[in-house]
Amino acid sequence: MRYRARGIATVLHGSHQLDLPVLDVSWTGISLGAVGPTRLEAGGACTIVLPGAGGQDARLVGVRPQSFGFQFLTPGPEGVRWFIDPSVSLPEPK
Repeated sequence: MRYRARGIATVLHGSHQLDLPVLDVSWTGISLGAVGPTRLEAGGACTIVLPGAGGQDARLVGVRPQSFGFQFLTPGPEGVRWFIDPSVSLPEPK
């Protein structure tokens, strides 16, 4: 299940840093909006820093014209619980 989220996430990939808008988040991954031309390729490992939640190790699993899909390498990281929109009731992770 995906949840609405808002804010800007920082993607740290090698020596590159990208600040991208958060579209939605789940216990296992996050979708970020594509802003301008970027050179991210599926399969690459990175760290995603969520505002107030710290860094989450992730892998880029989907590249679309307007968005990127990342899978967290540690499913259900505690930082994600804080970042999910508080107006949405959350199920406990499995």
